[in-house]
Formats: sequence, C-alpha cells, structure tokens
Amino acid sequence: MRFLSSTIEPQSIVTLSPDAAHHARVLRLAVGDTVELFDGQGTAIDATITLLSREQLQCRTGHQVQHHPRPSPPVHLIQACPKKAKLDTIVRMGTELGMQSLHVVNSRYASVQINHSTSLHTRLTRIASEALRQSKRYWLPQITLGGTLNEAAQSYRDKHADLIGVVAWEQSKRPWASCVDTLQNKQPRCIVVGAEGGLHTDEIAHLHAQGWQDVSLGNAILRVETAAPIMLALTTQCVENQP
Repeated sequence: MRFLSSTIEPQSIVTLSPDAAHHARVLRLAVGDTVELFDGQGTAIDATITLLSREQLQCRTGHQVQHHPRPSPPVHLIQACPKKAKLDTIVRMGTELGMQSLHVVNSRYASVQINHSTSLHTRLTRIASEALRQSKRYWLPQITLGGTLNEAAQSYRDKHADLIGVVAWEQSKRPWASCVDTLQNKQPRCIVVGAEGGLHTDEIAHLHAQGWQDVSLGNAILRVETAAPIMLALTTQCVENQP
C-alpha cells in the first residue's frame, strides 16, 4: 500500500491523515506491516506501521530514500473545461497515464467557464493524489485553471520551443497513425482536447498558427472524458516505449 506524505526522511516518525488510516483499515493492514510513502515529487521511502487507530496512521520510515526521475519527454494536456464529473474523470485517468501537467481552459463552445478556484484546485489535486497512489507513479501533475485555449497553447510553446502539439478534432482528415513517427521523437508534447461542444474553427486556426497538428481519433464522435484519456494513452505509449 502507498500513502502520500509531505515527510520523506529516513528513520523518522510520520503521522498520516485520517483518510490514510481509513484506507489502511479497509485493507486490513496492521502494526508491523510495511507500506510505501511518497511525496508526489518523485521521492519515496519504505516505512513500517507503528500505530493504527480510527483517526491516525503512524509509520517509522526506513533507511533509504528512493528518487524516481520525472518521465521524459513530458506529456502535457490542455483541456477545454468540461462539466464537473467529466473533469474529475480526466484528472484521475490523466494522472494514471502519466501526464505531467493539466491546464483547464475556457473555450468558445464550452458549456462551463472556469477561473482559478482554490477549492476546485484542492479537490482536483486530491483526486490526482488518489490516482497516483494506486497507479504506482511518483509525480503529481501540475494543475492550472483558467485562461483561454490560445493563451495556454502559447504559454506551452513559449516554455518549449521544440514542443510537439497535437489537437483532437472531429473534422480532421489526418489519422492518428500519421503522428506516431513524430511522437517517437524525444521532445515535449502537448495535447489539446475540446469540451463537450468541440472546438471552434477559429480556435483550430490559432492552434495551427502555433504549430499544432489536428488529428482524428476515428469516425465516431467521442465523449470528452473518453477522448482525453485515449489521446494521453496513445501519446504516453509512444513516450514509454522509447528505448
């Protein structure tokens, strides 16, 4: 079992949250069992449970800290804001699939508009933390809320001059297979997925001007909470299969 912890130091006592204690009891863990603590920033350590009560889980960490490098090249997702439950699904599945960052933006056809909200950011981070715990990954994605699609795309392009940009678009004539050779290159890549209403042609034109390629995921019109994980899965497969 793995637990998120802000303290990753050898030979120290770590007290975890009541939620962690609940998960430990559900899994029938007991004093003396070994667990893994990780901080969401690539660092982890084995630990032994020393106290387990209804409200508290306490562990003693071992001797050796483990450092897990961030997956490279990074995979980023710009997601036009969908409805709440769909966004939760995208955060959970995107974390499991190894996205490095998620920027949720406003777009022309989105039925929901978004601005930075501390409570929403906290909730999405908690969902990502839970997904990270069960997926055996070690890096929490950076989550950004607000702004326009064009602004986010330009921001990623400014940070990564060699960025590979791909946008899922139902009107595209370019099959996904045409991107595979490009995605095998060891460069950062960023995916754009529209909200329930898709993307406006003006938004596609802006992305084209910034170097994004539109691609099709087939003849079917996919739900946003289906399209985003599929794009991430296909892209991370190209990344993780590199020698």
